[in-house]
Amino acid sequence: MSARQFSIIMSVALLAVSSSATFAANKPLKVFILVGQSNMQGQAKVTTLAGLAMDPETKPLHDKLVDENGKPRVLENVYIAAFSGDGGNKGKPISNTEKHGKLTVGYGGNTEDAEKLGPELGFGVTMYENLKEPILLIKTSWGGKSLLVDFRPPSAGTAPLPADKVEKLKAENKLEEELTVQKEKSGRYYRMMVEHVKKVLADPRKYCPAYDPKAGYEIAGFAWFQGFNDLVGPYPPIDPNGGRKAGKDYSEYGRLLAGFIRDVRKDLSVPNLPFAIGVLGVGGKSPGENTMLFRKAMAAPAGMDEFKGTVKAVNTADFWDEKLGELDVRGSLTSPKGARHVQQGKYADLRKKLAPLQAEYEAASGKDARAKREELKKKMTDIIYTPEEQEYLRRNKSNAGYHYLGSAKTYSQIGKALAEALIGLGKETLK
Repeated sequence: MSARQFSIIMSVALLAVSSSATFAANKPLKVFILVGQSNMQGQAKVTTLAGLAMDPETKPLHDKLVDENGKPRVLENVYIAAFSGDGGNKGKPISNTEKHGKLTVGYGGNTEDAEKLGPELGFGVTMYENLKEPILLIKTSWGGKSLLVDFRPPSAGTAPLPADKVEKLKAENKLEEELTVQKEKSGRYYRMMVEHVKKVLADPRKYCPAYDPKAGYEIAGFAWFQGFNDLVGPYPPIDPNGGRKAGKDYSEYGRLLAGFIRDVRKDLSVPNLPFAIGVLGVGGKSPGENTMLFRKAMAAPAGMDEFKGTVKAVNTADFWDEKLGELDVRGSLTSPKGARHVQQGKYADLRKKLAPLQAEYEAASGKDARAKREELKKKMTDIIYTPEEQEYLRRNKSNAGYHYLGSAKTYSQIGKALAEALIGLGKETLK
């Protein structure tokens, strides 16, 4: 054997040893499950990744997600299998889409939109940096789904029908029919979630080429990010005689979420599966009373003795962009209808300046009405915002408030926090 041949063989051998050390050979593949509704789907457009670079605190995260040419990175050794879809409401058929590959932008929305992202990017890059070995994310998320009905855990049984609806159905002789429908609807998305997870784990190598059958896999963490449909759902008032101002009693949500955690652990055969709860944070530091009450109910399981050290609540309100939220509220002043939702005493001077333009906007008619309205809207926008504020909106906002304003900065920070929560709960297994 020549010296050159020996050198080549030794180089290959060293490379193999290096790769084994880097990816912790013979260790089970770590699998993380991400579940929720539209905010777990993620409704941020790729253009809002630029918002992370505008804040010194999130610039380092930006650089992990975006390359030097401004293009979203493809995260090597982080794989994702995402399941989502539409329908299931008002008689529309449920559609399911599957998308898998290396983690990058395009696994947001219902997985068919290549331009959206959610918490998965911040989660994946953070978890990989911690483990430094290949990981697999399984994300199942459907918009507009509640825990009360859609994700209802099996142990909770069928979701009850509202009392007034029961009486109406009885009178129409349709109660039995509706109870059958309700039984099928209750927990439908819980069952789909478990089905999708088991489908992936039946053939991990299809979704993660780095999977070693001899080493197997380990379900190492579960992140739950949901809540808006329950916030506005049919929960009873705290005081039946207090009207809407009394606030809602969301304690049932906390009970259902505790049952959800138990059932997930049972169905996936992981008795102490680390579980992170992304507590609904829309509205940030100044939400309405019901939102505050709901947040408390969401976080409740983390305080239960049986879940001590294995369940953690993550306050996603910490990542709400307060500046962007204020700009969004101010923007509603361009529409008389939207302005009615803003406190009357707020922005009084702006309201006076906008009033004549709003009157012109409402009065515009004829074939040139559309162009006229666009011109007037631009004038109102220039009154409401400075050029710098308009640029901030352009780089950060791509959706409505209940979707965290479609901000990649917010979603990515939430994903990072959920990963960090699981790392803390995982102790030695995730270090």
